[in-house]
This record gives sequence, structure tokens and C-alpha cells, in this order.
Amino acid sequence: MELMYNPECGTCRGALCLLNEKHLDVRVVEYLKETWTREKLEELLRMLEPGKDVVNPLIMMRTRESAFTEMKLDQLNGEDPEDRLKLLDAMIQVPRLIQRPIFVKDGRAIIGRPADRLLELLKVENRS
Repeated sequence: MELMYNPECGTCRGALCLLNEKHLDVRVVEYLKETWTREKLEELLRMLEPGKDVVNPLIMMRTRESAFTEMKLDQLNGEDPEDRLKLLDAMIQVPRLIQRPIFVKDGRAIIGRPADRLLELLKVENRS
């Protein structure tokens, strides 16, 4: 199990706390320190949308980040092959554009917004 994490993000901290409460052995990856590649991003996209051959990168992008509009990414179509590559390259160049937290388990992934969405992959009810 792996959690793509930003320690400055309250939702990420909440997600890690939730996983720790479940006493799970989770590898925490500070995604802003990661070296991203197109291949790594494509793999993560396939885990987010299993069964789809091609996944729109916009599903894991922080579209409200100022860099998103500054880089004119809001003018791209994630379904267009050329635009897809531009979106992937933008996430490599500016990793803060990658949505977080992302929880990975057994070849599947989910974006933890809100944090308790992570429980969907664990098949555990949140009994707070």
C-alpha cells in the first residue's frame, strides 16, 4: 500500500491519520519529491480508471492551481492525444498539479478527496 502525500496538505494528513488508525503498513511517498515520468503517471492513471485503455489526465490534476491556468492547461482537451501528452508533461514539470492524496493498493488507486474515500479501496466502513 502506498499513499501519495504532501505533508503541508490537511487532507493528506487526515488520510494518513485515517490509515494509521486502521494500523495499516503504508509506504508514504512525498509526491513533490518524486521524479515523475510519463510512464509512471500513465500507470497511476490506469490504476485510477481500471479497464480503460486511455485515461484523461485531467482526472488527477489540480485544476484550481494557479499554474494550471498560467500554463494554459485549461485550454487543452485531455481526450486529444497531443493534449494528453502536454498535460502529462505539465505534471512532470510542476508536480503540485498532481491531485493528492492518492492511495494505491493492489494495483488500484483512488484520490482521497475527501480523505475517507480511501476506505473504498480497503472495503472498510468508516465508523467514527
